Amino acid sequence: MTWRIQHVEHQQFTRNPLDSVVGQLSFHPVLKLRDCIPDIQEQIRATFPRFSEGVHRHVIFDTAGNATVQEHPQFVFRDTQNDWRIALRMDSLIVLCNRHESHHKFARVFNLVADSVSASVELIGTRFGLRYINMIDRNQLGDMHDSPIDWKKIVNSRFLPSEFDLDLENAHFLTEIDAQMADGNMVVRHGIVEQNKYRIDLDRYHEFAVSPEETPDVIESFSQDIFSLFYAMAGPKLLEWMQNESP
Repeated sequence: MTWRIQHVEHQQFTRNPLDSVVGQLSFHPVLKLRDCIPDIQEQIRATFPRFSEGVHRHVIFDTAGNATVQEHPQFVFRDTQNDWRIALRMDSLIVLCNRHESHHKFARVFNLVADSVSASVELIGTRFGLRYINMIDRNQLGDMHDSPIDWKKIVNSRFLPSEFDLDLENAHFLTEIDAQMADGNMVVRHGIVEQNKYRIDLDRYHEFAVSPEETPDVIESFSQDIFSLFYAMAGPKLLEWMQNESP
């Protein structure tokens, strides 16, 4: 299956339901990374002064279903407001933003960190992914209305369950679609995950070599794809709320 998404020019709304944005560059393991942490920290410390070191645990299942837990060091950098979290592991760089302003700023921050790491060690990329996690609170949208809004006005009905008669007012569900695009894939996980809350989790990725220098252009392209699909999924009441000024 291949996504057929109508291109919609990227827009910046007055408000949005974004919970977090995550970018991840995976690369072949760099064993000397630990020795370079002081130099990397010095280059980004002005922006991300908070630092901690911990362990990342990764569970791997074999064909028989047996689990193996692998532990690897993880170095975490944060800003003073705790809006940004940078996690550096032996095989990946993860940038998480809890207060997203624009994809241009996200690209600048990601590039700052990737350049700082690349100045100390050579990164040979294997995968890049960009993920936008939206949590739509129907009660928040309902401030403009006297009664709860029909979910079909918040989320485009094409993306809601239609194979059977389902009362969405008393249901929780989560659907996942992973389909190809021209270069790589797009995964969407969406559904009513708790009372009055709808999750739209969009994950755009490709699994081939990406250099740190290429990431700004890739983020620009991926964020456009993500926006186009989000726009297609958004119902009229959600778009109305996004366009209105905050009370």
